Amino acid sequence: MPRLPDGIELPDRIMIQHVPTGLPMTAEVVGMERQDVKDGIDSAWWNEVRDIPIDQLRAEHDKGWRWHKDIGTLRAEAGNLGYGWSARADDRIQGAILYRIGAVSELDPSQSTLMVYRLATAPWNRSWLRSPPEYAGIGTGLLGLAAYHSLRFGLGGRVTVEAFPDDRLLDWYAERGFRLASRSADGINVLELTPESASVLLRNS
Repeated sequence: MPRLPDGIELPDRIMIQHVPTGLPMTAEVVGMERQDVKDGIDSAWWNEVRDIPIDQLRAEHDKGWRWHKDIGTLRAEAGNLGYGWSARADDRIQGAILYRIGAVSELDPSQSTLMVYRLATAPWNRSWLRSPPEYAGIGTGLLGLAAYHSLRFGLGGRVTVEAFPDDRLLDWYAERGFRLASRSADGINVLELTPESASVLLRNS
């Protein structure tokens, strides 16, 4: 289990499913390093789906993200409260998450939360881009990891995310217990997982 500087231990595996066979398996949770994600995400994810129409790929909100830069920015701003994890299976990065401990909850400003800045699965794991996708459960497993870290840190399992105004994405978060906390003028939604919903997510992930 990854042991953090404050002594908290996080799971080193998340449960996923190999969709073509329906078999359950695990993905390894690995701490994010800039060069590793530059090679395994920024230079790999979108190059491996070139057969998908360009207009369809342009609709993917995260296509322009540069994970190796984002993890550097997060660590510079949040120090040892900023974390990045990748989920690996078949010698490839299947999904990744960046978050910061200690943001202010929007549902209850008297409480602190874990703020997710980046969460994505590899393009070949998205059912709307690949039929069938290779793996399912990557995003849910990484959210469960974040909720567990929030719980162990004393935040009750609270997790906050920013989501684009995309009905499919909003429905996905709602199915995992997230509630709308606010909406900005440009349409970005702030969603939050309460301690009660975190308990359910952790039991099911």
